Amino acid sequence: MAINDLHTAVVPPPAASALATPTAPVQTAGFVSRLTAFVIDVVIVTLSSIVFAALQFVILNFFGFSARDLRLDAPTRPTLAVLELIIVALSGLAVLLFVPAYFVVAWVLVGATPGKRILGLKVIRTGGQRLSWWRAIVRLVGYWISAVALFLGFLWVLVDTRRQGWHDKLADTIVVYTWQAPESEHAQHGPRTE
Repeated sequence: MAINDLHTAVVPPPAASALATPTAPVQTAGFVSRLTAFVIDVVIVTLSSIVFAALQFVILNFFGFSARDLRLDAPTRPTLAVLELIIVALSGLAVLLFVPAYFVVAWVLVGATPGKRILGLKVIRTGGQRLSWWRAIVRLVGYWISAVALFLGFLWVLVDTRRQGWHDKLADTIVVYTWQAPESEHAQHGPRTE
């Protein structure tokens, strides 16, 4: 893969055969596009979690569980408290598993989360291949590493010549626009007349 100073990477298309390996230029995504996509994803995950919590509340109320039943003097308190605790714990576990699954499954199956798709972004390997399950999990772990270090891993996109954050470097990935980039500045602006 070759990279020029305009942040255009040339990667082989994912469906290229071994005999003919034409390359297509791709435009690597910058910090603002990636941040906007991430904010959209956080909103989607948050709203999904709120809807899930509301459904849990409705289901618990449908089966007769309510905060009134947890009074200290209620005769059924111990049994209901244990059942409600189990249901709430399982629901919390489902939400905790939903958040990483949202990112990993989207990266592997589609190549992008809904937020990235809205902005026309895609996550690929530096060689142009799709992410494997293992690479997607490594990338997700890299998100946490990037965040724990005062978000420096995400800000690294601003200074890296390949526009890779720490999570991208760990997983050997790049984030690109799904539209085709021009092959050169000459192709983008036409011939220069001086």
